[in-house]
Amino acid sequence: MSHSFRSRTGDPLCELFFQRSEISPRMASSGDETAESERTSRRRPRRRTTREQLRKANPLDIIDHSIPESATTTPFGHTPDVKIRIFRKGRAFGFRDVAVVGHYYGSMPRVEDRFAQLLRAEEPRMSGCWFMLGTGDDEALARLEASGIPNVMLDYTFAGARTGSSSLQSLQTTIGRIHEHFRRLDRDVVMAADNDGMPHEDSQPSASGYRWLKRNHLYINFVDLLDSDVSLDAPQVKEVIDSLTSESTAILKGICFEGGLGNADIDDYAEVTSRLRLSFPSGDFKLLVHSHAAPHSDSSQAMAWECVRRGADGIWAGFIPQAAQTGHNCSMQYLGKLHSCGNGIVREIYKLDTAVQTARSLHELSFPGEPIPPDCPVFGSNAYSWVHSVFRHDRRTPRGLPPRAVGATEGARLAPMTTDVDVLVERLDGLIGNDFSSMQPDTKKAYALGVVITIQLLLTEGHQCNFNDPDNLRYIYQHVDKVGFGVSDSPSLIKRPHIPHLRRWLRRPFQDARLRLLYRSTRDGDSFADLMGKVGSAHGLLFAVKNRSNKFGVFFDGSLNQPSDPTSTQTTRGELFFFSLSGSFPQPTQIHPPQGRQRVEVAGRDGAVLSNSGTISSKIFIAGAKLWLGFSRSSTPSPSILSCHQWIPEDITPPGFTGTVLSDGDNILADRLDFTADVIEVYQVVRGPLPAMPTAALLPLPIDFPKPLPASALSSPERTCRTPA
Repeated sequence: MSHSFRSRTGDPLCELFFQRSEISPRMASSGDETAESERTSRRRPRRRTTREQLRKANPLDIIDHSIPESATTTPFGHTPDVKIRIFRKGRAFGFRDVAVVGHYYGSMPRVEDRFAQLLRAEEPRMSGCWFMLGTGDDEALARLEASGIPNVMLDYTFAGARTGSSSLQSLQTTIGRIHEHFRRLDRDVVMAADNDGMPHEDSQPSASGYRWLKRNHLYINFVDLLDSDVSLDAPQVKEVIDSLTSESTAILKGICFEGGLGNADIDDYAEVTSRLRLSFPSGDFKLLVHSHAAPHSDSSQAMAWECVRRGADGIWAGFIPQAAQTGHNCSMQYLGKLHSCGNGIVREIYKLDTAVQTARSLHELSFPGEPIPPDCPVFGSNAYSWVHSVFRHDRRTPRGLPPRAVGATEGARLAPMTTDVDVLVERLDGLIGNDFSSMQPDTKKAYALGVVITIQLLLTEGHQCNFNDPDNLRYIYQHVDKVGFGVSDSPSLIKRPHIPHLRRWLRRPFQDARLRLLYRSTRDGDSFADLMGKVGSAHGLLFAVKNRSNKFGVFFDGSLNQPSDPTSTQTTRGELFFFSLSGSFPQPTQIHPPQGRQRVEVAGRDGAVLSNSGTISSKIFIAGAKLWLGFSRSSTPSPSILSCHQWIPEDITPPGFTGTVLSDGDNILADRLDFTADVIEVYQVVRGPLPAMPTAALLPLPIDFPKPLPASALSSPERTCRTPA
C-alpha cells in the first residue's frame, strides 16, 4: 500500500512557482495589477489544506524511533530487556519500520550490542529493522555489519560545530560499505540472487506476522539543515544533493531531516520540505520529518503536519513525545491527527484503540515509577478527563479524536474556577457511586451546584486545597449532601452515614426525597402540645428517636390527624415502616410491619390512647402498639413525649439483629422496653425537584480537608509540581 505525492501539474518547476507565489508579497490592489492577480489566482490550482493532505497520507510512512528516542532523555537508561520489550510493543501496535540500534559512541561497549543479539534471536531476518549511524564512522559500520540489520538511516551533518561536519567523499565511501553490507545479508539469508543488495520487500513473514517488510533500504538524514547557518543553496548542500540524486546511489530510497535544537519555525520547515521534495520526487524517494521541541516552546507536532502538507510523506519519531531536551513530534499524536482528519487507513494498519495502553506501557518501560505528565495529549490523565463540557470530544465532534478511538477511558475532573455543573455531575457520579448516580437529573445538578458554591465560599475565605482530590471532594459533597437532605445542623441525630439508606428507603420512582426538620425535642420542648404545634397537619413524617447509643425511628406516609373531640382519638392509615440507624443491626436496617398494622392513632388534647385493659396509655400510638410516645403505665399519658415504649415482633425482625431480646422472643430497638428518649426529632419527607440551596444553608463551611494543600506550598515549587490525584 503506497500513497505518493506528485505535483498536480506533473511539473516540479511549476510546483515550486506555486509554493513561492503563496509567500510572495501581495501586489497592489488597484487597476490592471489587481485584475492580473485575480486572473492568476483563478489559473493556479488550490493548495490542499493540512486536513486534506493528512487525510490522504499513507500511515505506513513512519519509522518508529521509540527505542532510540526515549533513550535520549530517560534518567533510568535502557537494559537489553527493556529495548526488546519496547520493540515488541511497537510491532504489536502495528509499526512495520522500527529503528532498533543507533551507534554514535566509538568503540565503547554498549547495551545495543547485547540487544542486537536478542533481536536477532527473536527476529532472525530483522526485516523492517533499521540501524542509525553517522557518515564516515568506521566503528559504527563495523557494528552494523555485525548486527545483521538490513536497513540503514545514515546521518549527514553539513556544519556541525559540536558533532563535526561530514564530507561528500566520506558519504560516498560509507554508502558503498552499506551497499556491500546489504549484498552480504542477501547471501546470508538466501535471498533471490537478482536482489544484489538492492532495496526490496521481504516476502517471508516476520515473527510479528508482517510480510513485505523493507530490506536493503538506505535513508539519508540531514541532521542540521534546520539548525545551522547553511542554506539549501550553499555549494556543499547542492553538491551532496546532486550526488544523491544521481544513478550511482541506487540503494537510496528516502530522505529524512530534523531540527534538533527546536529553534526553527514553521516557515523554515515548510521551505526545507518543499525544496527537498523538488530534488527528491515522491515517486522515487520517501521524505520523512522529525521536529524537536525547544527549551522555550513546542510546535513540533504542528511543524510535522505542515511538512506533510508541503509534500513530506510522513515522520520518523518515537511513539510518545518524551525525548531529547523537551520532547519531539511523536507518532501517537501524528496517527491520531490523521484519524481525526478522516484518514480511514490508520485503523486498518494500526491497533489505534490500544494507543493509550501502548503509550503508558512505553512510558513505564523508559521511566519506571515516574508519573506521566497529566497534560500529555492522548495518554495523560487530563487528556480525556473533561474539565468543562465545551472541551469534550465525542463521535459528533468535528475533527475530534474520541476517547474510544484510542482506547482511553473518559472521565471528568474538577477545576473549581472553571468546571461547569454538567461535568461536576459526571465527576460525582464516578466518585460517590449509586447514592448519587441514582438521583434524578435535576437533583444531581442541585447537589453539584451546592458543591460549586461551597468551594467558592471556601476559596473566598482563603481555604485552598486540591479540590479534585477524591477525599477532599467527597468531604465537601458530604457537607452539601447533609444540607440537601435536610440534616445539616450538628445537633441532628441523623448523621451522614445514615443518609444513603434513608434516601433509598424514602425515594419514589422519578422522585428524590429530602427531609425538612419540623420538630426537635431539645429545641422545641418535650410536651405533646409542643410536638403537635410544630408538626401540625404536615404529611409524610419521619420520627427519629435516640436512646443512649441506639438510634431508630419510624416513617409514616400520613399526618398526625387529631380528632375533633379533644377527649377522643383518631386513627390514620398509610405506608409505615420502622428503621434502625445504629445499635441493633450491623448497618441501618428497614423493618416492615404487616399491612394491617400500618396505622397511627393520635389522642386529642385531653384524650389518651389506651391499651385494651385500660391500664397503659400514651398520646401517640404507632403500628398497633409497636411504639408509644408519651407512654405511661396508667390511664393518664406522660406529660413528656420522651417517655416511650417500643418492641418489634420476632417474626418481622430482619436477620442480623444484635440488640436486646425479650424473654418472649420479641426484640426492642432501645436499651429497654420502657425508656426515656434522649431526643426525638420529626421530619417531613419532601419529594420532587430540589430547589437551589441558599448560601446561608451551606454555612458553617467545612474546612478540615482530608488532604489540604500545605501552607508552605503557597511559596514553594510544590504548588506547581504536585503529583496529580
